[in-house]
Amino acid sequence: MERTSVEEVMEKNFLKIGADERVSKLLGLLNSAKKYHAVVFDSSDTYLGITSTSGLLRRQADLSQMKVRSVTDENRPMLSREMSLMKAAELMYVSDSRVLPVVENGNVYGIVSADALIREAAERSPIASSRARDIASSALVVLKQDEPLGKAVSLMKERNIKRILVVDKAGKISGTLSLRNLMEKYLAQSTGGRIASLGDAHGHSTERDSALTIPVSSEMSTLFKTIEPDKKIGPLLSDIENGYAIVLAEKGKPVGIITRRDLLEAIVKTGAVERNIQTANMPALDEIDMARVNSTIETAYDRVKKSLNTTYFLLVHFKQYKQAGGKTKHSIHVHASGPGMNFKAESYSWNVLTALQDALGELEREIRKGIGKKTRGSKKARAK
Repeated sequence: MERTSVEEVMEKNFLKIGADERVSKLLGLLNSAKKYHAVVFDSSDTYLGITSTSGLLRRQADLSQMKVRSVTDENRPMLSREMSLMKAAELMYVSDSRVLPVVENGNVYGIVSADALIREAAERSPIASSRARDIASSALVVLKQDEPLGKAVSLMKERNIKRILVVDKAGKISGTLSLRNLMEKYLAQSTGGRIASLGDAHGHSTERDSALTIPVSSEMSTLFKTIEPDKKIGPLLSDIENGYAIVLAEKGKPVGIITRRDLLEAIVKTGAVERNIQTANMPALDEIDMARVNSTIETAYDRVKKSLNTTYFLLVHFKQYKQAGGKTKHSIHVHASGPGMNFKAESYSWNVLTALQDALGELEREIRKGIGKKTRGSKKARAK
């Protein structure tokens, strides 16, 4: 997989939209193009970020009143055309993304999807010969056929998941409910009037309330394939790209599921893991100061990685503001993201290194708080 570059698998024809367009227009474009992501540009045609359907259902708002800018992820890693697919897979996994842009010198050359990386891995990576149980997630979210759709939406939002398994009275797999199913049914077809996401807790339209009370069996998909835990996953890799859910089953009952995220993790584990750090708008510094800045970032990255016990993606964004008298004030925004985590911090100073140290220090404190909350939450769950 290292022998192939991003340029060879990127999609050059991608959906574009302006940041100041209405979300209603975005939904119409996504629906007509049968896409789930769009690249967002500002009024000066400068790349801003990626918007996707995955977050729209979770929005606590009337989408028709929102602009695309407000549903745009501006912190995704950017790929280069010459980057290896192994590195692209690593960045996609640690940022918990399914599509990443290929950007060089402010120009967007294309996008790379998780499906493209998985397709390439099926041919070049050893994951195709892996057993299903070695790849799959065993922490399943399962609902019975007669449970309300509203419960499924709440679970997707609370646990940040994109697919729920549906079982019959005997506990055997009968279908799946995906975020994409819900998007196509309740968002993409609603391009006029009030577009209330199913996650909108404000306002109670008759249509929305009615939708949330119907049984999940009414909206589930039967587009799934089962595999025994000890079987090799190679023959089923192409099915994921075609929309199938891959479910591990024993005597018809689900015991695991293989998601795109699981496959990206497996791809990453086959290669050497590097620091996943990107900087933006780095100011011109002399050799000594540049070395200090890089050392500060890398040291902070390693400390956080040790605390998290996993790899992640760190974005460091520099901004400079000229003040009266010619002095320059530095603003540093840092963003750490990965599967199940999303932390931000910022700091300002007349000295770039001081601003950087303060921002990274605040980020580490926020992450420690987050780890503490998760630990306390898991202890309470075990106590129950």
